[in-house]
Order: sequence, then C-alpha cells, then structure tokens
Amino acid sequence: MFIRQSSMFNQLIRRSIHFGQTMTTQEVATALRPFIFIVHPDRFWNFPKEKDTNELSLKRLNEFLDDKLRHKSMETQQTITFYVRNGESKNQSEKNDIELMKVDINLSSKENVNTTVHKILSKCSLPTDYLQKIGKTPNVKRESTENPIDSHPFYRKGNEYFYTKDLFDKMEGDIAKTKMEVNLTDFLKSNYLSALKKIEASRPIQTELRRLREELIMDLKLLHLDWDCDWGFSHMRGCLKNITVLNKQYPNDMAKLSGKTIIFSRDSGIGLDGQIVLSIEDVRNSWLDLIRSIKDFDPYVIRLPVEEKILSDLLRGISIVRPNNIQIAKKYVNQLTKFSKTIYRYVENNTTIFPEVWPQSLGEYRLIVESDSGPLMLSKEGYFIVPASCPASLFVRFITDNLSKASQTLRMDEKNLMKEKRIIDECIVVFGLEGLDKDENIIPEQMIDFGQRLLSMKDHFRPYLKGLHVRVSMYYSVLHDGQICVPFNFIPRS
Repeated sequence: MFIRQSSMFNQLIRRSIHFGQTMTTQEVATALRPFIFIVHPDRFWNFPKEKDTNELSLKRLNEFLDDKLRHKSMETQQTITFYVRNGESKNQSEKNDIELMKVDINLSSKENVNTTVHKILSKCSLPTDYLQKIGKTPNVKRESTENPIDSHPFYRKGNEYFYTKDLFDKMEGDIAKTKMEVNLTDFLKSNYLSALKKIEASRPIQTELRRLREELIMDLKLLHLDWDCDWGFSHMRGCLKNITVLNKQYPNDMAKLSGKTIIFSRDSGIGLDGQIVLSIEDVRNSWLDLIRSIKDFDPYVIRLPVEEKILSDLLRGISIVRPNNIQIAKKYVNQLTKFSKTIYRYVENNTTIFPEVWPQSLGEYRLIVESDSGPLMLSKEGYFIVPASCPASLFVRFITDNLSKASQTLRMDEKNLMKEKRIIDECIVVFGLEGLDKDENIIPEQMIDFGQRLLSMKDHFRPYLKGLHVRVSMYYSVLHDGQICVPFNFIPRS
C-alpha cells in the first residue's frame, strides 16, 4: 500500500500544521495522542481486516485535516471507520478474549478543527478534559456520559490507559517488542494444522468465487473483475452476490458496465484507467448510484494522460508513474494539474530554469505525484514522490540533491525485482507451498532476505510449510481462509 505504514501516523501526530486561532500543533498532538494509540494498527496485528481499516481511516483523517487547515474551498462529508479494543486479554495471544468495537466518525468540512477533534475523542469515549483546560472545547454536547476524569499522569477508560508523553513513548516501544516475541518455529508448530484445516474448509468457497466471478464477467460483459483488498473469501463472495442481485434488479443500469473493469476496494469512484471502483464497505444502493453516474467521470479519465504529458514535458521528459494504490481519477487529475501549474510558474519566473547538473533528459527517472498530505521523498524503489502542494523551489532542490541516488536505486530495484521472483519461485517449489505473496509495503529487499533466510533452514521449516499459503507481512496471523501471515524479519526460533 504505502512505502512505510507508520509514516502516516507520525505525520498525523507531528505534522507542523497551523490552526490559526483555533488549536496549535502541540495542542492537537496532545489532544489526539490517546486516540492515535488506541487505533494504532500495530495493536491489531492479530486482526488483519481491522488493522487495514484503521490504517486507511487514519490516512483519510490526515488528508481531511490537511485540506481543511490549508483553508481549501471544499464541501465534503465522509464517514471513517475505526476499530478499538473493548477489553484486554492478559495473554495477548488469546485472540478470542479480545472484543473489538466499531466506531464510525462523520467528518464534515463545515466544522472547525476544534469540533472535529472533540468529536473524535467523544466517539471513542476518550476524555475531552484537555480541550476544556486550554479553552478549545466547541459548543457541542459531550457525547460521552462518563464523569470528568481526574488530573493524573494517565487517563483511564475501562482497561485502556492513556499515558502522558514519556510513558506513551515507552508503550509504543513495548508494542514493537511484543510483535517480535513470537518466533516462526513456535508459530508454525502451533498453527500449521489449523491453517491446513481452514484451507480445506475454504476450498468450496473459492470454487464458488470463481464461478460467480466468471458468470458476472460473462453476464455483464466485463473486461475484468478484480479485488484490491485483503478481506477474506466470504466477504468477497458477499460482494459478488450483491452485484448479481443488482444485475437482476436493474439490468438497464448495469448494462453500463459493459467493457469496463470492476475493482472492489476500500475507496469508491472511477479509477485512473476508467475502472469502476466499488467500496466493500458501501451498501448496494451506493454502488448503483456510482454506476448510474459513470459518464460524469469520463472527462477526467480522458484528461489524465494529457495532464501527465504536460507535467512530463515541463520536467524534461521525466516518467510520470501512477501510484500503486487505487486512485480516483478526479482527485488525481486535480493533483497533477495543481503541481503542473506550480512548475509552470517556476519556469516562467526563472531565467536559468533548472540547475546545470540536471541532464538534458530526465526520461530515466520516475515521479509520483501524491496528495497534498503526501511526503517529499525518494522511495526505496528509486521513485521521486512529491505532494501536489510542494513549492517548486523545494522540489527542484530535492531532485538536484538526489539524482545520483535515484539512478543507483532504480538500477538496483530492477535487479532486485528479478531476484525476488526467483526467490519466490524457489520457495514455492522447495517448501511445497500453495502460494507465496506479500503485503504491498514489503519491498523486494525485504522479500529477498525473507526467502533466503527461510531457504537456509529448509530442512527445519519444510515439515511446517508444506501445503500452506504464506503471506509476508509485518505481523503473525492466521486468516479465515488458512493463509498465514509472517513478518518479513521473523525470528527463526527461540
């Protein structure tokens, strides 16, 4: 999904954003710190679906606050979903003893930042005393019925504790340490048989999934039907059945999908290549509304390659790479247009234009334009990543400082991709795996290291891997379909 999942959480806490006469950076960081802790994905490594939901929702919240605090003229209203623990097991491995609670938070551009922060805390039953203390409590009724919490070094709600900064930093370290206390040998010994049973139990569902997918592609005359989310097979089957129901009830509307690609994701809209992106968290009527309005998005899909060409030409032919994660065409076109205008103004106002160290052609380099809240960085694959709001002078300086490193990283990445594929193929054969894949935030170097370390102990691990589907991730887990998740930096044994 993203280069490093924790970066967005650090941005949300540490981003130097100005809140005018409402809240300062430090005030927002202090107010939201308990919230960030209880929804942090590292606390949900045994719950992959909820972990991914929290990760995406934090990103959306970050972008929402960023847009709002830049005083953009927008009329938006969206709902983001988080999961929080409603209880704690004394033994973290006792997954069934942990109850998760779903929390939906409505975000409206008509609200000020104080109201948004207050709403987030109240929805999660977190204390808003700090807002009262600094005089930034909005004129709304407190949603929590809890009595005010006394001033202590920590807040307490049920079994959850929210410490002040020093103790909070220690807790973050404890989370990372806990994840690595499990070693791969013990994990496989404990879960091998149950994973095999889940794989066998899921085979009928997989067979039905293939049948439903093929029938929908044929009936709707689709180009493709894909899945860009790691929710389980049962959920996938439910989505396909919902599309089948819509096709029976509204055949004329569904005929608009002919020749299109449907992608089930966590977003909703029209993708960069004209794909129909349907959110797995939406109801059928929301899907139908989007399908009925497909034509309204055609201008953005048509305009996209034009905007990419304009930006590329302004930057000496640099290759514009589209983000790996599903992007909505309208939003992405606006990002490209905004950044192109920034570069154009820079070119118009500078006689020397670009530094002399720049080659006449940047065709060998890659550029990804992210949203305003994105980072300015060189990815581990060697791609330049820039937020659409980045000042041109800062961007030019960054490119200049990293040209050499980008070239080296790009060449190395090409070699690593080929090596990664060989390692994956070898592991599948040697261990008799049903499949071996990875989360999108696992880079080739990490995958190569994972495979090499596994192969170096092939005689030890072979009995516990035969017939399994392994997914290289950041945590240990056994999914409902029997797929096992293993951290790329696993500890072999105690």
